[in-house]
Amino acid sequence: MPINTDINKKSLFKRNRIKIIFCFLLLLLTACLLISEYILKNSDILLFNKILKIDDKGANERFIALKEHRPLQNSRLYNMNVVDKKYSRIRLDENGFILPSKIHENPDISIVFLGDSTTINEIVQEEKRFPYLSGKILEESTGKKINSYNAAGNGNNTLHSIDILINKVLPIKPNIVVMMVVGTDLNVLMKNKSYWNNDPDRTPIIEINRDFLIKQIIRQFKHILPNVGNEIQCFVTYVKAHYNTSHNNTALNVVSQASKENNRKILTFDWKTVTSEYKMNLQTFISICKARNITPVLMTQANMIRDEKIASKDKNPYIYDMLNDEARKFGLTYTESKGLFDTFNNIVRETGRKNNILVIDLDKEIPKVADNFFDPVHFHQKGSILAAEVISRNFLADNNFNQLIQK
Repeated sequence: MPINTDINKKSLFKRNRIKIIFCFLLLLLTACLLISEYILKNSDILLFNKILKIDDKGANERFIALKEHRPLQNSRLYNMNVVDKKYSRIRLDENGFILPSKIHENPDISIVFLGDSTTINEIVQEEKRFPYLSGKILEESTGKKINSYNAAGNGNNTLHSIDILINKVLPIKPNIVVMMVVGTDLNVLMKNKSYWNNDPDRTPIIEINRDFLIKQIIRQFKHILPNVGNEIQCFVTYVKAHYNTSHNNTALNVVSQASKENNRKILTFDWKTVTSEYKMNLQTFISICKARNITPVLMTQANMIRDEKIASKDKNPYIYDMLNDEARKFGLTYTESKGLFDTFNNIVRETGRKNNILVIDLDKEIPKVADNFFDPVHFHQKGSILAAEVISRNFLADNNFNQLIQK
């Protein structure tokens, strides 16, 4: 039987007339809005708004990033350095504090720890991480109800910590805030010469542009399918690393003497600025705390960065080689790199003395042995427990802390 195409065409329209009409109206509305915008922008017509005329919408919208873990996140971290050789757990409460945190509804004292991954202690069992454990020891020693919050974030520097202090910590009205950030600040300032930079992982200001929207799509995908997303990300990282190793091995390992000297000049020229930036951020942290009637405490960063003669003779030179490679990236020797890290720890001590506040010197009190560290700056569980003991001992000997517990 012959097909009547006219009937088919009509039936196609009839079957879809509502959708077609809707699409037509949507296009018509879009055209009307565009025409209206053009007329309003290029004339003196004012309708309901009698004040504002926008000639240019401006650049991309920007906002300050709160660099934290996602609230209510619950993850398992598998790592051979974990005590039970299986996994450690990272759990967060509704405010993005690492659990355990808010133990008491009405505590006598609240302490908050700010810092980077060295304060998070991801591979350590939850109740052995020093921010929680030090609060537990203090509670047992004083008989007071103490909440100890871990507000650290991976890769956070002092500027990120100040942001978290203002926007997340102040609302819970803590009595004491402790900050330990040394190596991350040294790294970001050596690379960028400023905390305000365009490094996508470090910048404090996010701009809503094409790259940001793409990252948001990826983040939402990882939020919906987190394990698939992580596997894909690790696969891409592996492929990139393999490609770079295969094609750029010579370029990465051969650094000319002229390039080294150039790097040395840049670092020497900016060293005063680098240390000044760090000092100002430490002072800003202290001033904000004092202005809000909070007791500020600084901590130096414990580490396995020993004298080169000792470090180079390790049976397993993993840490020494890692530090050596990192130093070369900046055109430095191992000894020069160690000197910079020591200088930043000294700045922490000096800033504390000038402001008459407690400085807990983990750098001096934690032995630089492999039992305490699994890399240059991150604790094994034994090191975290020792840090908690050092922290609690320093608090118990501090006059300001003893005045707090007597109230």
